[in-house]
Amino acid sequence: MADSKAKQVRNFVQALGRDDRYIVMLYYADGLTPMEISRVLDLPSGRVRTRLEELRTQLSGLTRPAAAPTTAIRTDHSGGSHPAYA
Repeated sequence: MADSKAKQVRNFVQALGRDDRYIVMLYYADGLTPMEISRVLDLPSGRVRTRLEELRTQLSGLTRPAAAPTTAIRTDHSGGSHPAYA
């Protein structure tokens, strides 16, 4: 399973455009801050921060496990005692 996710991440990074790939590599592999990356790539720092946020969102969609079925959580605020605490 971990190998599959690693492959997905590699494929994701390889499919990025040049600037996005550099942003990801400089941030995650080299540990540069968004401000440092903006200077290296001669890009506005806001663009670097925005792209990092967007890329994280896209990547999390790839690596997130399948959603488990949700169960309704009862929130009874009527003042009565909760059965678990009785």
